[in-house]
Amino acid sequence: MCADGRIHKAFDEAAALRVIERLKAEKIEAVAVSFLWSIVNAAHELQMAALLDRHLPGCPIRSAIRINPTVREYRRTSSWRIDASLSRS
Repeated sequence: MCADGRIHKAFDEAAALRVIERLKAEKIEAVAVSFLWSIVNAAHELQMAALLDRHLPGCPIRSAIRINPTVREYRRTSSWRIDASLSRS
């Protein structure tokens, strides 16, 4: 995603699914998703969160843009990390 919200490269669902398989193998307890330019175009971040929801049922999935839709990735990232860690089952 570009800083102005244009899509630089299409969302790679196959690559995302490989990441999800790795997360399953690691037996993760929560996932927080934060993509750098989601503040101007959240499409890819939301696609990843939707895939995670489908493939990791019962696992808390948090999207930074939904938790704290503010400029500056550090603020978004800090918010969702705290939320995801508190949401573990």
